[in-house]
Amino acid sequence: MSNSPYTPSVSYTFKVQSTYLSTTGVDGDRIEISETEFNGQEDTHMIADAVFEDGKWAWEDEKTNFHRYMSNDFAQAILDFLNSNPPPTKNPA
Repeated sequence: MSNSPYTPSVSYTFKVQSTYLSTTGVDGDRIEISETEFNGQEDTHMIADAVFEDGKWAWEDEKTNFHRYMSNDFAQAILDFLNSNPPPTKNPA
């Protein structure tokens, strides 16, 4: 391994209802989900954490930006995707 000041990072992209989202993968029992296309308005950037509890993914916060700026159905569709397609572990070796 080199003495580079950079650390490799892997990003995974997936699609829910025609919207591309990304994650760096599962870190322990949580995963950060982010939109990949920015609309130029920082105050509406969608990003949220989901946690794995009782054998399924759930939002860490009751209302996320996905709920606020898209819809409750869209936010649930993300969780349905994660539960049907187990996300990879963060930065696999």
